[in-house]
Amino acid sequence: MNYMDFVLQIQEEGRKTEKWAVLSVKGSCLLGFVSFHPAWRKYVFWPEKETIFDPACLRELADFVERQTNAWKAKRRV
Repeated sequence: MNYMDFVLQIQEEGRKTEKWAVLSVKGSCLLGFVSFHPAWRKYVFWPEKETIFDPACLRELADFVERQTNAWKAKRRV
């Protein structure tokens, strides 16, 4: 089941990586953002204050973040 929508944001000038707003499917509430963390060299989730997640939501979120990190790594190998 889909609990979240991942909305690609307009790329800011000078930004080399993508950023997504994470919205709840029901109500379209902003839950946070997925963006690249240079020190960790991977995408991470930056939650909004006072958001809560159950295991199913966390799995969906983790899968998305992992797919984006893998896609970023694949682009760098080319």
